Amino acid sequence: LRTTMRTATHASGASLHTSSRASFTSAQIGAAAAQAGLASVTMVMGAGGTGKPAVVHALKREFVRLGLGRLLVTAYTGVAAAPFGGPTLLSLRGLSLEAKAAVRVRTAGAVEREARRAKFKEECGAPIEEFGGVVIDEISFVDASTFGHVDASFGNLLGCEKENGLVCGGMPMLLAGDNFQKPPPGGAPWHKLMVAVAAEEVENPLTSGSTFAKQRGLRLLRGARRVQLTRLMRARDDELFIAYQQQMRTDMPHPVPDAFLKALRMVSRADLEADAAWRFAPIGVLAVVERDAINLAQLAALPSYMPRLE
Repeated sequence: LRTTMRTATHASGASLHTSSRASFTSAQIGAAAAQAGLASVTMVMGAGGTGKPAVVHALKREFVRLGLGRLLVTAYTGVAAAPFGGPTLLSLRGLSLEAKAAVRVRTAGAVEREARRAKFKEECGAPIEEFGGVVIDEISFVDASTFGHVDASFGNLLGCEKENGLVCGGMPMLLAGDNFQKPPPGGAPWHKLMVAVAAEEVENPLTSGSTFAKQRGLRLLRGARRVQLTRLMRARDDELFIAYQQQMRTDMPHPVPDAFLKALRMVSRADLEADAAWRFAPIGVLAVVERDAINLAQLAALPSYMPRLE
């Protein structure tokens, strides 16, 4: 993003005296980036374990080091947003589940816009002008229409609704996720819509007006620069597991290889003595009752195992 700001600003002929986010409006950043041929939206895709959160954490550190303003990290679910201390996507935008499903984006006058800006400050801890970029994580949960609502909402917050072609009011965006993970609740995966549109299997939303959420969302997604992460860093020392995980990245109804399931075994006492972290490993359950009982037991056991975990 620093490169985008500096390159785009010089390309537009603007003067750059400082790297501070406060020196630029989002509209200026977006317009200058477009003039320089740079995408204002970047999409980082990759399987679990390829390092998407590590990229986001590194980006946050660079924002601080370079004085580019705050970096807002949000996601559709609280589980995904919590590690970054960010609000959920719907609470950030003040969207209910009903509003998310609306066919048309919301418009707002001056009074409602100020109310939305106050809501943003309450959720994020600072005015929107102090933010130099936004990250939306776990984008497999988000459908095209929701992206359209996000686009319109940022344009409204930044006072750029009338800026023709300016995505998200010019706010630099990074989208991160993996489309082999959970699809949107109650909605169609955005990548399947893009394929259907390209294959002319459905009516192209881009032919509709800019007040339609799906049109704006598809425009945002089609304009994104895609970066694919391929190396599985989380399991880099376990080549067999990497091979199994790659086999499971398929649309087959039952993608888990039989050989992988047959190789699983109970965690032994020796395993626990060798590595106490096994006591707090993720566990798959079938019911909320099981989940709560296991979480409570782990919480009670945590203090006695802290020295070994450290």
